[in-house]
Amino acid sequence: MLKQIDSLYDFILIDSPSGLESGFFYALDGAHEAIIVTTSDKTALQDADRVIGILESQNELELYLVVNSYRNNQEVEDILQLLNINFLGAIPADVNIIAANNKGNPIALDPAIQSGVMFRKIAQNLSKHHYNQTIDLPTYNQTIFTHKKLKLSF
Repeated sequence: MLKQIDSLYDFILIDSPSGLESGFFYALDGAHEAIIVTTSDKTALQDADRVIGILESQNELELYLVVNSYRNNQEVEDILQLLNINFLGAIPADVNIIAANNKGNPIALDPAIQSGVMFRKIAQNLSKHHYNQTIDLPTYNQTIFTHKKLKLSF
């Protein structure tokens, strides 16, 4: 399916399952690039390092790094030195992300929230790599989103 729609889109993002199971390798089939998302947690860093090693040895993918939920700049610097791949950006630890998610609001479109701005910068960094220029990202407009009340039962 991905090969059929590849020419229709500039980017197709696939959120791969964690771990090195078959789902991970299926997600790589046909990929040109991989974005490794990690936190500073020791286990997450070990997993990221292992995935990077596998990708570097088995595929000729361009690898990128996004650091998620960082607490300070030194934490990001330490991760960059450890993993040593192309850096797209970092998202700070932020309770606004959970609040926006719970409300169904895309935080990346809200210029008043720092973590939302960082998501936009990551998107711009990725587009700059592909097009050697930045793209204009839309500003936040609550009216373009519709919300449904869902009943959840457990």
